[in-house]
Amino acid sequence: PQSVVRALSDRFYEKRKAGAVEIEKTVRDKTNNGAGGGEEYVVTLINILTMDYTCSINSNQRKGGLIGLAAVALGLGPNGTPKFLQYLLPPVLKCFDDPEVRVRYYASEALYNIAKV
Repeated sequence: PQSVVRALSDRFYEKRKAGAVEIEKTVRDKTNNGAGGGEEYVVTLINILTMDYTCSINSNQRKGGLIGLAAVALGLGPNGTPKFLQYLLPPVLKCFDDPEVRVRYYASEALYNIAKV
Protein backbone atom coordinates (compact mmCIF):
# COMPACT_ATOMS: atom_id res chain seq x y z
CA PRO A 1 0.00 0.00 0.00
CA GLN A 2 0.99 3.59 -0.62
CA SER A 3 0.97 4.39 3.11
CA VAL A 4 3.64 1.74 3.75
CA VAL A 5 5.77 3.06 0.87
CA ARG A 6 5.59 6.56 2.32
CA ALA A 7 6.25 5.34 5.87
CA LEU A 8 9.39 3.38 4.95
CA SER A 9 10.86 6.45 3.25
CA ASP A 10 10.11 8.82 6.12
CA ARG A 11 12.95 10.51 7.97
CA PHE A 12 11.42 9.67 11.37
CA TYR A 13 12.16 6.25 12.84
CA GLU A 14 8.66 5.89 14.33
CA LYS A 15 7.03 6.16 10.91
CA ARG A 16 9.48 3.72 9.33
CA LYS A 17 8.82 1.32 12.21
CA ALA A 18 5.04 1.62 11.67
CA GLY A 19 5.54 0.72 8.00
CA ALA A 20 7.61 -2.29 9.02
CA VAL A 21 4.88 -3.48 11.39
CA GLU A 22 2.42 -3.36 8.49
CA ILE A 23 4.82 -5.40 6.35
CA GLU A 24 5.19 -7.97 9.12
CA LYS A 25 1.40 -8.34 9.44
CA THR A 26 0.93 -8.62 5.68
CA VAL A 27 3.64 -11.27 5.31
CA ARG A 28 2.21 -13.25 8.22
CA ASP A 29 -1.29 -13.10 6.67
CA LYS A 30 -0.11 -14.04 3.16
CA THR A 31 2.00 -16.98 4.29
CA ASN A 32 -0.34 -18.41 6.94
CA ASN A 33 -3.63 -18.36 5.05
CA GLY A 34 -2.81 -21.52 3.07
CA ALA A 35 -4.28 -20.12 -0.15
CA GLY A 36 -0.94 -20.34 -1.96
CA GLY A 37 1.05 -17.62 -3.65
CA GLY A 38 2.61 -16.59 -0.36
CA GLU A 39 6.15 -17.52 -1.37
CA GLU A 40 5.92 -15.59 -4.64
CA TYR A 41 4.56 -12.58 -2.75
CA VAL A 42 7.44 -12.70 -0.25
CA VAL A 43 10.11 -12.93 -2.97
CA THR A 44 8.52 -10.01 -4.83
CA LEU A 45 8.35 -7.96 -1.63
CA ILE A 46 11.99 -8.69 -0.81
CA ASN A 47 13.01 -7.68 -4.34
CA ILE A 48 11.12 -4.40 -4.05
CA LEU A 49 12.68 -3.65 -0.67
CA THR A 50 16.11 -4.47 -2.07
CA MET A 51 15.92 -2.57 -5.35
CA ASP A 52 13.82 0.43 -4.37
CA TYR A 53 15.03 0.89 -0.81
CA THR A 54 18.35 -0.67 0.21
CA CYS A 55 19.94 0.37 -3.11
CA SER A 56 18.53 3.90 -2.97
CA ILE A 57 20.67 7.03 -2.85
CA ASN A 58 18.46 8.32 -0.02
CA SER A 59 19.76 7.14 3.36
CA ASN A 60 16.28 7.20 4.92
CA GLN A 61 15.06 4.81 2.23
CA ARG A 62 18.04 2.52 2.83
CA LYS A 63 17.21 2.46 6.54
CA GLY A 64 13.54 1.82 5.76
CA GLY A 65 14.48 -1.03 3.44
CA LEU A 66 16.58 -2.65 6.15
CA ILE A 67 13.77 -2.36 8.69
CA GLY A 68 11.39 -3.77 6.07
CA LEU A 69 13.62 -6.79 5.36
CA ALA A 70 13.81 -7.55 9.07
CA ALA A 71 10.01 -7.24 9.26
CA VAL A 72 9.65 -9.78 6.45
CA ALA A 73 11.77 -12.25 8.44
CA LEU A 74 9.74 -11.62 11.60
CA GLY A 75 6.51 -12.11 9.64
CA LEU A 76 7.75 -15.39 8.19
CA GLY A 77 8.66 -16.74 11.61
CA PRO A 78 11.16 -19.48 12.44
CA ASN A 79 9.67 -21.99 10.00
CA GLY A 80 9.51 -19.71 6.96
CA THR A 81 12.61 -17.56 7.24
CA PRO A 82 15.25 -20.20 6.32
CA LYS A 83 13.69 -20.63 2.86
CA PHE A 84 14.25 -16.94 2.12
CA LEU A 85 17.68 -16.31 3.65
CA GLN A 86 19.25 -16.33 0.18
CA TYR A 87 17.11 -13.28 -0.65
CA LEU A 88 17.19 -11.54 2.75
CA LEU A 89 20.88 -11.60 3.61
CA PRO A 90 22.73 -10.13 0.56
CA PRO A 91 21.12 -6.65 0.68
CA VAL A 92 21.60 -6.47 4.47
CA LEU A 93 25.25 -7.49 4.23
CA LYS A 94 25.82 -5.00 1.40
CA CYS A 95 24.68 -2.18 3.68
CA PHE A 96 27.56 -2.90 6.08
CA ASP A 97 29.74 -1.11 3.50
CA ASP A 98 27.52 1.98 3.46
CA PRO A 99 29.34 5.29 3.97
CA GLU A 100 26.75 6.44 6.51
CA VAL A 101 27.10 5.25 10.11
CA ARG A 102 23.35 5.10 10.78
CA VAL A 103 22.74 2.84 7.78
CA ARG A 104 25.44 0.46 9.00
CA TYR A 105 23.80 0.48 12.43
CA TYR A 106 20.41 -0.39 10.89
CA ALA A 107 22.11 -3.16 8.89
CA SER A 108 23.44 -4.71 12.10
CA GLU A 109 20.02 -4.37 13.73
CA ALA A 110 18.34 -5.99 10.70
CA LEU A 111 20.84 -8.83 10.69
CA TYR A 112 20.21 -9.40 14.38
CA ASN A 113 16.43 -9.49 13.85
CA ILE A 114 16.76 -11.90 10.93
CA ALA A 115 19.13 -14.16 12.87
CA LYS A 116 17.01 -14.28 16.02
CA VAL A 117 14.02 -15.62 14.09
